[in-house]
Amino acid sequence: MEIIRNCTHYSSTMTAIDYDAFAKPSKVVKVSFDEDGARALRNEYEGIKWYARQLSVDPASVASIVGYTQSYVRLELVYKHGELGDPYKSIKENYKKVLSAIDYNLKVFGKSGPRFSHGDYSLSNMIFRNDEVIWVIDWEQFNQSLPPEFDILNCIMEACYFNYMKRKKLKSDEVVFFRNLLNHASSIIGLPESCLTAPANYFSNLCLNNAQVLGSQAMKFPFVNHDPNDIKNIDSYFGQRGSKS
Repeated sequence: MEIIRNCTHYSSTMTAIDYDAFAKPSKVVKVSFDEDGARALRNEYEGIKWYARQLSVDPASVASIVGYTQSYVRLELVYKHGELGDPYKSIKENYKKVLSAIDYNLKVFGKSGPRFSHGDYSLSNMIFRNDEVIWVIDWEQFNQSLPPEFDILNCIMEACYFNYMKRKKLKSDEVVFFRNLLNHASSIIGLPESCLTAPANYFSNLCLNNAQVLGSQAMKFPFVNHDPNDIKNIDSYFGQRGSKS
C-alpha cells in the first residue's frame, strides 16, 4: 500500500493506494484520524453511493466501509484508471477537459432547483479519458446546501486563478477561453451578468457566503485564501463582455 495523501487540505484523513498481486492499483483506501475525519468519510461514502446511483452503477461495486467507530472509518473505493486532471496546466491544454466537466456536471447533478453538490468540483478530482470525464473522486464535501452554480464555477475559476498566478496576468487568448467557458456554463445553468463581468469577485463572495457549509475545507479554495488585489486584477480582464470561437 502506498500513502499518497496524509492529512492535507485541513483534512484529518489519510489516503492510500492498494495494489493487487500484479502490482497494479486496485483500490483507494481512506482512513480517518479523529471524529471530524470519520464524519467526512461517512459523508463521502454517502456521496459516492448517490453518484453511483446517478450513473446506474451498483454502489456496492465501487465503495464500502470496512471498519467503523465514532472516530475511525476505513473507506475503500474502486481504483479508476485514467488521467487525473491538473488545474495547474494552461487553459489551452485544459479547455476541452473543463468543457467536459461542465457538461458532465449537468449530466450527474441536473440543471437547477434543489440539487446536490460535489463541493470540491476541481479538475484534480476528475478522471479523464481522451479529455472526457469518466469519473469524479473525493466526495467528502458532498452536500445539498450549495448554490447550483458553485461546482461549475469552482472548476472554471480555479483553472483561471492558477493560470493567472503563473505570471500575475492573463493573455488575451486565455481570457477568450475563460469567457467561452463562462458563457457555456451560463447557457446551461444561467449566470448573472455580475458573474460574467467580474467572475473572480462573484465566486469569491460565493465561497465566503457558504463558508459554513464548506467548513474548514473552505480555506483550500484560492478565492477564500487570496490577495484581494489578485481578484481585482483577474476581473479587470472580464470587464468587457464578448467571446470568440
